[in-house]
Formats: sequence, C-alpha cells, structure tokens
Amino acid sequence: MDCPPDDIFPLADLPVDLFDLVLGQVPLADTFALQTAASPRSPLRSLTAANLSARIAVLRPLHSAWVDSPLEHRNTPPYRSWSDRAAASPTDFVALRRLVLGGVGLVRLPDSIGECGDLEVLYLDDNDLTTLPASLRRCTGLRLLDVGGNRLTGGLPPVLTALPHLAVLSVSFNAHLRTLPDGDDAWAAWPCLRRVGVGGCGLTSLPDGLLRLLDAAERAAANVSENAFGQRYLEAHVFARFPSLRWKFTII
Repeated sequence: MDCPPDDIFPLADLPVDLFDLVLGQVPLADTFALQTAASPRSPLRSLTAANLSARIAVLRPLHSAWVDSPLEHRNTPPYRSWSDRAAASPTDFVALRRLVLGGVGLVRLPDSIGECGDLEVLYLDDNDLTTLPASLRRCTGLRLLDVGGNRLTGGLPPVLTALPHLAVLSVSFNAHLRTLPDGDDAWAAWPCLRRVGVGGCGLTSLPDGLLRLLDAAERAAANVSENAFGQRYLEAHVFARFPSLRWKFTII
C-alpha cells in the first residue's frame, strides 16, 4: 500500500471516531504500512498505534491456536507440536500464506481471519465449526481450504463463492451437510477447482454442475465415499454419463 504524505491526505486531522471507522476498513497489513509511512512527529503515529493495538488483540485467538506442521502440511499427530510452532510477530502473522488450525477446538472461526489476506492454504479440519464468517471473503487468494470433520449443515457456507482461486476444497465428514449447490452457474464460482472432498456428508446424489466440472478438468479428483448413495447410483447416474469420473473418484 502506497501511503500519501500527511499534508496530502490529513488522516490525523479526522475526529478519532471517524479515524477508527476509516482504519477499520483497511486491512491490518496495510495499517502497519500506514503507520510506518507516517512522519515520526505525525499525530497519525499515535492514532494508528491505538487502532493497531485493538486489532492485534482480536487476532490472539487465531495466533494462539496456530500450529505449524511442515511435514504433512496439516495439524495431525504425531506432528503437532506447540513448542515447535514458529513464532511470528503480528506483522508476520497477517502475512502468512499457510495457516493450520486443524483440531484445535474451534467452535467459531474469528472474523479476524479476514486480516490474513495473503492466505493461500487454510486447514480448519476436525473442529466444531457450523459455518464460516463472511470476513473470509477477504482471503481471495485461497487455493486450498479444508473444512473436513466439522459440523457444517444445510450446504456449503455462502462465503465460499467469494474465493475464486480455490483449487482444493474439502468438506468431507460433515455428516449433516446433506446438499451441494446444483447447476453449472453454482460451480462457476470456482473455475480452478481440481480436488474436491465430499465424503461422509450424507449426500443422496451429486450435482450435475460438480460432475461436469470434474469431468472437464484434467487431473481432477474427488473423494465421494461414505455417502447415502451407493455403487448402483454411481454406475447408472454418474459413470454412464461421465466415464472419466470412474478413474477420478475415490470410493471406499
């Protein structure tokens, strides 16, 4: 973010309540840059510092739960290690590209996840999440999202349609998910999608939009095991129309 000099855009002259409102819409990483760019004697320094302090406090639930697992790129025993978790300043933390929050007891993903706008990989597997916050839409660069083993119900969280670069999406073992979006338009939100996990979601069928997307994509793969449909459904309604999916599906 290129921050204009104080004499061009006098942020420091704004009333404090209006200043906080303006900064509340600015990504935290850019707020760090704004503070750094201000001249040493600028009132902006102290105003920005107060705003930063409050917003860093909101990040603490995420930072304290963050576990780095480089061997498997996710938080699973025996690689979980709180003591080996890489330390990160708030400036470093919001710039992370990979965040592992699997199996850390989350019942709600804090809205502050939207501050981590550089995220490309996010593991949220094996928690107790029932939905995802709208602030996740600010993480537009996400390529991999794993929300498997949670308590999602009633279909995919709406915020996912704001993540156009998703290449890998797993919602497997959300036993009461029950439904997926239907139609080509619904799946057009994810033109890069190549790996899908929907196993163990209580599905009675697979939407045509998803089937067509996976059929057309090279090197696509999907885990569709342990749902309410059986082999007969797959043979008659899926493989008969999309033969390539016979080799792209994992069925246990």
